Amino acid sequence: MKQFISKYKFTIISVILVLVGILMPGDDVPSVGIPHLDKVVHCGMFGCVTVCYYWDYYKVYKKVPYLWLTIVSVVLFGALTEIMQTYVPGRSCDYRDLIADTTGIMLATIVARWGVKKYKQD
Repeated sequence: MKQFISKYKFTIISVILVLVGILMPGDDVPSVGIPHLDKVVHCGMFGCVTVCYYWDYYKVYKKVPYLWLTIVSVVLFGALTEIMQTYVPGRSCDYRDLIADTTGIMLATIVARWGVKKYKQD
C-alpha cells in the first residue's frame, strides 16, 4: 500500500482535494455571482486529476497510460461524485456537471499526451 501511495501521490492528493470540494455542503460553497463558474471549476478539477494521473503513471512506467482506461476511470469517478452529492445538504446531482467534468478530462488528456510526446523528444 505504501508503494502504491508513493507511486500515485499527486493523483491521490488531487482526488482528495476534489472530494473535499465536491462534498462540501452547499451553504459552505462561496458564491461569486458569476453564472456557470461552477462548470469551469468542475472542468478544472477533473482536468487536474487527469493530468496528475498521467504525470504519476509516466514517472513510474515511462509510458502513457491506456487512453480508454484513463478516460473511463476518471469519468466514472466524476459520475460517482455526482451521485455522492445527492447525500450532501444543499448539493445535487447535475448531468451538466458531469459534462463539465468530462470536458476537463478530455482537454487534460489531449494536453497530457502532447506533453509526454514533447518531453520524450527533449
